[in-house]
Amino acid sequence: MNIRVKFSKHGSMKFIGHLDIMRFFQKAIIRAGIDIAYSEGFNPHQIMSFAAPLSVGVVSDGEYMDIRVKSTKSSADSIRALNECMVEGIRVEDYKLLPDNAKNSMSIVASAKYAIYNKTSGVGFINDVDYLNKMISDYLSQEEILITKETKKGETTLNLKPFIYEFKAEVKSFPDEEAVDRACLIFNISTGSLTNIKPELLLQSFFDYCKEEFNENIYQIYRLEVYSRDESENLVSLNDLGANIEY
Repeated sequence: MNIRVKFSKHGSMKFIGHLDIMRFFQKAIIRAGIDIAYSEGFNPHQIMSFAAPLSVGVVSDGEYMDIRVKSTKSSADSIRALNECMVEGIRVEDYKLLPDNAKNSMSIVASAKYAIYNKTSGVGFINDVDYLNKMISDYLSQEEILITKETKKGETTLNLKPFIYEFKAEVKSFPDEEAVDRACLIFNISTGSLTNIKPELLLQSFFDYCKEEFNENIYQIYRLEVYSRDESENLVSLNDLGANIEY
């Protein structure tokens, strides 16, 4: 059976890299009594994969891990058992059974939705939502939005515009900031194996257009959700592709 686990990553855990998060979950799964399946051969390992790992320093409500299990308890019982083994800043949000023919999350990621806001009130460019939405409208009205992107073969020039699926400014609260309403930019961009756009690329491009400095020390990037595409090419949350287990 294939299971999709959704988890959030907040607080000081944003400074923990992907490989350490993977090792943490390998141990937590054992402590939680999850009946995980192992690969065969001389060096068996837990059958586990992650969708679109986060950059260090980014917090998230929507991280995904696929595991294969030999048997399982209900979703509610599994979430409870896993969260009893979590450290502060990591929380399992969902535990869902995938169809037998489902592809793993890493291979189907199409986009990710982010927010960015000022870490300190009154400091930084992201303050006036009306002004920001006007600048976003002007920015997206360009015929092309050219950026320089690093690849394994070196630098390449890319038109970013077709890979921006949503871009707006609004007022929103964030749990890491004591749920205080604050202005933020929200954007959904192409992510995954075909065209992977890091949020910093869009932000640097937009800030340059606005003639503002993009200082990563001033702003917090926050991943809201990760999406795949359905048969009609619509973006759907990875969490919508599984079903709760109830006994």
